[in-house]
Amino acid sequence: MLTSSRIYFQPFNNVEVDPVVKMELSSLTHAMKRRYMLRHVGLELFSRGGQSIFLVLSSTSKRNSLYDKLVGVKGVSLQVPDLTDATQKWQTGEISNYDYLMFLNL
Repeated sequence: MLTSSRIYFQPFNNVEVDPVVKMELSSLTHAMKRRYMLRHVGLELFSRGGQSIFLVLSSTSKRNSLYDKLVGVKGVSLQVPDLTDATQKWQTGEISNYDYLMFLNL
């Protein structure tokens, strides 16, 4: 469920301690459409704390719909990672080799 301030979801297998996981939309830095088992049904959400959540939806249209709704929420800015900026920070020593490789793996 997506509200104006949070996104809530219930893990499929219920192995989490909390039956419902929530994420503040204000903590999101970016969202990326992903593939899962060669199907375009994944969505990865990244937060300021360095955490990410990978969601798998039942269809590509549902994934795209959720992504569009996230982007359309007022006050939420999902920035697109910039390769040039990351490369420049790496070259000047502002980020480590590890952080740069992690960025490239995104």
